[in-house]
Amino acid sequence: MPSQFRIPQATIDGTYGAIMTRVARRMWGKVPDNAYVLWHNKPVLKAVFGFEQKVGKWSALDPHLKTYAEMASAGVIGCSWCLDFGYFLAHTNGLDEAKVREVPRWRESDVFTDLERDVMAYAEAMTVTPP
Repeated sequence: MPSQFRIPQATIDGTYGAIMTRVARRMWGKVPDNAYVLWHNKPVLKAVFGFEQKVGKWSALDPHLKTYAEMASAGVIGCSWCLDFGYFLAHTNGLDEAKVREVPRWRESDVFTDLERDVMAYAEAMTVTPP
């Protein structure tokens, strides 16, 4: 499912854009779709990326549950890049790939525990607008 944005993608340019593009490609293989939209407002872009870096350091939640929650949210908003990236991180972190593939269909799948289902339900509920 391709990402759909209400705001047209901006052209990433300049020195900061070149650095951001290089880092993104090195880390994830390509520039995330949201970077093209966030490029319209660079202070917001920097704030979002800074926030994501800080959130990435949180360790109170089990990393497996965190991955399932992130991917469930990505499915709700229709971000195909987020789902692909979540699958990449799950593979890198040693999660069961067959189970990770079931995240978009977690309600129908019988591979998840009750706790995992609760986490994904909560993540989806916090993602929908209005909450």
